[in-house]
Amino acid sequence: MTGSVPRPPLPWWTAPLFVGGGIALIPWIVYLDHTLPQRQVSGNYRLAWVGFDVILLIQFARTGLFTLIRDTRAYVVVPASATSALLVVDAWFDITTAASRADRTVAILLAVFLEIPLAILCRWLAVRDVASPGRLTFLEAWLGGLWERRRAQREPDTGS
Repeated sequence: MTGSVPRPPLPWWTAPLFVGGGIALIPWIVYLDHTLPQRQVSGNYRLAWVGFDVILLIQFARTGLFTLIRDTRAYVVVPASATSALLVVDAWFDITTAASRADRTVAILLAVFLEIPLAILCRWLAVRDVASPGRLTFLEAWLGGLWERRRAQREPDTGS
């Protein structure tokens, strides 16, 4: 962004922390895959889903609010990112916890035509002003603006 104050670099330990955390999750995932039961009855199933949807509602409202108020558009990054992630999680769990074939079909249709497109839109909202205003496609936004950042690193700053 032209005229913006450069941000200080992230602490050196952030990359090793998250890469190491990701690597550490691999054996944990394998362990869970071999030890968790295929079927589990939950006494709080309704509460879990209603609570999740309330959190999603709050994130939708925050994202909408920050996109409406021009002075706070810079703050849309966090709620839009959270909304995007929650929509993907919602789609995943709707599909994987569907009780019947008909429920799973509805969940897949909702994921393909509603939840995932909305998640991509939210991701685009989150990164469009951060990487390069107005130049990111939805796919680039979904991937975090990687192409745009690389292009910006290769192109000299014209000072405009």
